[in-house]
Amino acid sequence: MHVEYVPEHNVEGNVIGFVAAVSDITGRRRADDAMREQAELLDISHEAVISRELGGRITYWNHGAEELYGFSKAEATGTISHSLLSTVFPKPLEEIQKHLQQFGRWEGELVNKRKDGSVLITASRWVLRRGRNGSHDSVMEIDSDITIQKRNEDQMREASLERERLLDAERAARAEAERANRLKEDFLSTLSHELRTPLNAILGWTSILERGTPNTETLREGLSVISRNARAQTQLIEDLLDMSRITSGKLRLELERLDLAESLAAAVESLRPVADARGVQLTKSFNSERTFVMGDSQRLQQVAWNVISNAIKFTPKGGSVQVVLTQTQSQLEFSVIDNGKGIHPEFLPYVFERFRQADASAKRAVGGLGLGLAIVKQLVELHGGTVRASSPGEGLGSTFTIALPRISIQVPAKEISDRGMETSRRYPQISLDGVRVLVVDDELDVRDLIRHILGSYSATVITASSVAEAMDSFRKHQPHVIVSDIGMPDQDGYEFIRLVRKLRREEGGQTPAAALTAYARMQDRRQALLAGYQTHIVKPADPLELVTVIASLAGKLVANDRSSRPASEK
Repeated sequence: MHVEYVPEHNVEGNVIGFVAAVSDITGRRRADDAMREQAELLDISHEAVISRELGGRITYWNHGAEELYGFSKAEATGTISHSLLSTVFPKPLEEIQKHLQQFGRWEGELVNKRKDGSVLITASRWVLRRGRNGSHDSVMEIDSDITIQKRNEDQMREASLERERLLDAERAARAEAERANRLKEDFLSTLSHELRTPLNAILGWTSILERGTPNTETLREGLSVISRNARAQTQLIEDLLDMSRITSGKLRLELERLDLAESLAAAVESLRPVADARGVQLTKSFNSERTFVMGDSQRLQQVAWNVISNAIKFTPKGGSVQVVLTQTQSQLEFSVIDNGKGIHPEFLPYVFERFRQADASAKRAVGGLGLGLAIVKQLVELHGGTVRASSPGEGLGSTFTIALPRISIQVPAKEISDRGMETSRRYPQISLDGVRVLVVDDELDVRDLIRHILGSYSATVITASSVAEAMDSFRKHQPHVIVSDIGMPDQDGYEFIRLVRKLRREEGGQTPAAALTAYARMQDRRQALLAGYQTHIVKPADPLELVTVIASLAGKLVANDRSSRPASEK
């Protein structure tokens, strides 16, 4: 009970009695005790408990808040909470306060700063509190540190995402491997077909010519078919080697200033008989102004030849292929335009990929390995240019455009004319009369072929099938020139030339030698030269090239106005 005594006075001011006011304060005492107990409990709580006015000013800051944020109760009380803690809210504060007023509570994650500047993440619960007058006048905030938990969750999430990325990458790699495997199988099947097709014609006509003495017309037709198919097979092998050199970074360009129009014209003229045979009209349209680039003449002709022949191949009889050369201030562009088969839009992005063919089935109408355009793209890019393909669709033709950097060098017309005459002058006359050549190869057919070629130019040819036999013949005949294969059983051509180079000069240790081999890579040529050969010739060698190399090594190459021809034809 709560009792208050009020004294009662008379008119003279003397106390004549008391008035006692008695009230029951049991409930208030219980409420005060509860509040005191609650404050004590909040103060010892490990969670940060903060009471603040609706405007944000802190009125209560427990020990847990001191431990969590590093600010003392004296430092925190009276400050604005979100300013003190540099709070980052998950959404605008106005939206949070609106939610709090509507529902009386709010829960979320906050990013706060401690007194030392470190950042922590808290799980925060806000509850509206009523004052003694019954209206909401403050907010109780309880914060728990979940920084480590969130970091662990983030790490787990990142690990999960990384696992998904790895799974996606693995699935993509598996799909790519399966695609590559399919392409490889398709390519091997195509390669077998493309190599066997000319081989079938070669062997077939060889069998016909061997069965009896053919008449002149049959002989001419058979030899023509054999030559054409052998060259086709050689081209297939060259394409494979070129792609290998390109992908391994071993392809080297012999750059020089050249007139692109001349290279294109040479490619067009070399393919005109093919176009005529297929009934395709092949035309060219060039600028009259000289069009110079820095490039490898042979490789740029190969680019033009591949693109033009591809257009002819996919253009039906009665169609047309046009080669157009234009120029800008910085570039030369030549386009090959046909009105043939065209390219399906779905295949267009893959037209320059190696081993890719729009139709790789056994029913395809045209042959090839699917390497020609891939080689074109790589060679053009090695020249600093670009290549692009376009087509309105199947049956609507296609256009291939190659752009190359131009060089602005003007050359007098007379100089160009003279230079053109130089490149077209006749080969020097070649005679191997009196030249002894030692030919070393384990293949009898190759030895007989070279003996026949060199013999037609009056050379004396000695042959050997092994290194041991070659060394015996070398000591016996003392040849002027050596022509040796590289790949032979027991001892190869490298060992042979090293044995020769170990001999003294008077024994023939300095005899010039040419490696004639099917090993055609750049490193094969380098290895042959390092072993002691003066030059490296790739099989199948052009007969005139072989004769010219031997004449040069023997010092028998003499310029003459007459064309080179075998002695049997003189």
